[in-house]
Amino acid sequence: MNFVPSHNDAKPVVAQTGDDGILARFVRRNFRAQGAPLLLSLAFATGLCSGVTAWLFKLAIAWLSRLVTAHLRMEGMNPWLVAVPVAGICLSGLFMRRILKRNISDGTERIKNALASNELYLRPRRIIAPLLASTVTLGFGGSAGSEGPIASSGAAIGSNLGRIFGVDSSTLRLLVAIGSGAGIAAIFKAPVGGMFFVIEWLAIDLSALAAVALAVACLAGGMVAYALDGGHTDLDYMGIISFDSRMMLVAVILGAVCGIYSLYYSRVMDCMRRRLSAISRPWVRNLIAGLTIGILLFVFPTLYGEGYGAIGHIVNGIDSTVIKSSPFAALGHTIHAAPLIPVVAGILLAKCWACGATVYGGGVAGEFAPTLFAGAMAGLLFGIVANLIPGVDIPTAHCALFAMAGAMAGIIKAPFMAIFIATEMTGSYASLLPISICAVCSYFTVWLVTTRFFGSKKK
Repeated sequence: MNFVPSHNDAKPVVAQTGDDGILARFVRRNFRAQGAPLLLSLAFATGLCSGVTAWLFKLAIAWLSRLVTAHLRMEGMNPWLVAVPVAGICLSGLFMRRILKRNISDGTERIKNALASNELYLRPRRIIAPLLASTVTLGFGGSAGSEGPIASSGAAIGSNLGRIFGVDSSTLRLLVAIGSGAGIAAIFKAPVGGMFFVIEWLAIDLSALAAVALAVACLAGGMVAYALDGGHTDLDYMGIISFDSRMMLVAVILGAVCGIYSLYYSRVMDCMRRRLSAISRPWVRNLIAGLTIGILLFVFPTLYGEGYGAIGHIVNGIDSTVIKSSPFAALGHTIHAAPLIPVVAGILLAKCWACGATVYGGGVAGEFAPTLFAGAMAGLLFGIVANLIPGVDIPTAHCALFAMAGAMAGIIKAPFMAIFIATEMTGSYASLLPISICAVCSYFTVWLVTTRFFGSKKK
């Protein structure tokens, strides 16, 4: 059974009167605020709801992941990992086909398309449905992120609040964009990153008032999620980077490396999208995607889920996390650099295949967090290889931190969003300069290669 589009899920016109809910009619009879006070109030409410929703979403994913992986062996092979993603992808696909009767994967891209086509009314079920499906996808080992579903949920929150208060279509459009940005800010605990998501990724033109409303929503979403999580960031970065001109040069070179890797990553993701979309039978597509993820997880368990735990270890210098619960665990926890190189390289090359299978094979997840994981691995590999050169001694943890932003900037093509998400997630504001250099160099490398070598072919 293929997906059946539901035309009732998106309406380009906001109904001001008529067959609305009881709450909407009550508000319109008794609430007369309008203009800036109403917009800022709705933006704050959207951010607040998005923050709470993101926190609950994270708890659900963590609980299910712990339940599924409770019996994994820390050392040695875990064949169970092959079957787990198959179950998760098949369950997510079944949920979309039989219950929702629509495809809700790739949430950020769908928000962009909805705004472009002026489909501004997102039904209330769009608040919870992506989160349920994504919890299963990621909890069962899908190698992707949680930002797509929460961005979709935040957009639906903004859309429904705007409809309840009877705002006009231009304000509703802004609330949809603001809601998605608040969701991104909440899931990454990165308010500025959420703002740049709306500006760079959604490419929304903002007036002064709209920019203030966006800031209010993203700050509310990010800070509420941060407070509910006990004041902890997702990545507890313990390092301190002082200004060092040599590290600025390292950031430039690393940025170019991240840009080259970004081209490979993007090409593989596009290949996975085309290959899996060409499979007409959904169950076959789910099984192939699930088995692809499962085989890769069996070899590289670090690819499980969002991978924040592995990133946190790597940026703090605990490189042995890449062999945890894997067939390479027999190498021990104090292995030398040379044997570690093929393992990290394998994870780096495999990540985009696992992410593509998750996103395009029937799972519900996001594509931003995987780029952070890939960047950390790219930085780790770069640092290990560079330190094999006589006289070179650079911290691999710093390289991993810089490359997080570098890979995201090159793959997503949103450098400012990448810079602030990497900085705010780790709380490493002292390293803002090298992170920025790496991200900009990666973005410039991708731009240079695509326009210089491939631009003429597109004309």
